[in-house]
Amino acid sequence: MKRTMLTFCLGVLVAISLAGCLTVERKSYKITMTGKQSGTCTITYHNIVSAKDDGKDVSFKDFAELVTDYLEGTKLEDEMEGCRNVKKRIYEEKGQLMGEITFDFDTLSTVKMFRYDDTSPLMMYMGGMSSEKYSDGNGEFGGESMPVVFWPAKSKDINLTTTVTEIDTSHVSLVDHYAMWKKRR
Repeated sequence: MKRTMLTFCLGVLVAISLAGCLTVERKSYKITMTGKQSGTCTITYHNIVSAKDDGKDVSFKDFAELVTDYLEGTKLEDEMEGCRNVKKRIYEEKGQLMGEITFDFDTLSTVKMFRYDDTSPLMMYMGGMSSEKYSDGNGEFGGESMPVVFWPAKSKDINLTTTVTEIDTSHVSLVDHYAMWKKRR
């Protein structure tokens, strides 16, 4: 018991002294409209990694943050006001750590979308997503001068992929931490 407490305290001190950064290679959005303003959304986080801090590997701390703040905590829900029936998971796919959140919403603003009226297209402004850049989707992207994705007014299935970070040697995969964590569960 003493050893576990000592390990925990040491872990907390290390976590406080090192500031890491979680990031992902890309994100995929799958939105199914169930009403004029409501629907279900699944966001998939592809290749979750830790950015080195001044060349130091802080992936252990970042994985702990991923589990406590995002998976078991409410950090994602706090960022998406109005989401309900939330389900979250992390998993390995093709040697990369993936994350997924699925939720229901009652207003388009929860998923950062807008529609002027029932006959107007569904729109998502990409300029407000500071780290995300449009990559692909089943909507029409207005380009850099008009960073909005448009979908026809009657669209039911909306898909969008964004790029977030170009992964390089300054990033550390979290797959090994996930494998150890999964074994202990």
